[in-house]
Amino acid sequence: MIASPADAIGLLGGPKVVTDRLGLSYTTVHSWAYRQSIPVEIWPRLVDIARETGVKGLTLDALVQAHTMHKPRRKRKAVAA
Repeated sequence: MIASPADAIGLLGGPKVVTDRLGLSYTTVHSWAYRQSIPVEIWPRLVDIARETGVKGLTLDALVQAHTMHKPRRKRKAVAA
């Protein structure tokens, strides 16, 4: 079972592996793990990667459950000087 969106990225090998597979920047994927929120439009691609690499348990249903159980981190607002 995936406990959080960061777990999904970890199951696939971490931000670097996901970055390479999706062709996105490391910063983008790392920020998803940090914020505990992966854009919904990316989910099918993550499931495909899991299927191709033999990772069990990473399904659309598992991603939905992980996202509903885990509150995303909020961005900090800039403090005015």
